[in-house]
Amino acid sequence: MGSIFLRYMLMLPLGLTGEYGEILYSSFASQGYLDHSQISSQNVLSRFLDGGHIDFDYAEKVVFDPLTLTRLADEFRKSVVKSECGFDQTQDGTLEEETNPELENRSYIRIAIDDNIVKQFCEFDVMIGPYYQQALSYQFTFPNKFFNSLSIGVSPETEPGVVDTRPLIIQLMKDAAILRILEVALYVWVPSSFWENLSNGWKFCN
Repeated sequence: MGSIFLRYMLMLPLGLTGEYGEILYSSFASQGYLDHSQISSQNVLSRFLDGGHIDFDYAEKVVFDPLTLTRLADEFRKSVVKSECGFDQTQDGTLEEETNPELENRSYIRIAIDDNIVKQFCEFDVMIGPYYQQALSYQFTFPNKFFNSLSIGVSPETEPGVVDTRPLIIQLMKDAAILRILEVALYVWVPSSFWENLSNGWKFCN
């Protein structure tokens, strides 16, 4: 009940998909919280952006990580799936985390993005398109500002000896390429001077 209640609260401000419905017994949605102000609109939005926790009177508290730029990029990477595998695959290649039915479930993204769409963006975007074509012409044997060199299915982000099963385009894209997609999608604002001074080794800060 609580998750449905919160979804209806955030549907308009966060642009969530679905149809709005009326909860007949909304008072039940607040049961179990030690502090009912934790589900106020202001606190819910603050927790979504800055992180925080919810305290229950029958279980341990549930902690929510802040929505940092690094986390946003990681969520995007997990959402990109291989076109030939369809959209029913587990997005990060692992089983979904087990949930405790007695606790409010952690929020997570269920969006799947076809990797061909990402490839088309890399090909036609006015900023990273030339770098993509350059890397493609060298068969991704040399890195540049936006793309890594191809390492036979092994990404610098994985542990040594571990095969990276993510879509190839995600293995090749550097953080700067992800940032460019987030900028075009209006998730972030990036000053033009940043791109002018971009180095080959730029990464998101943890």
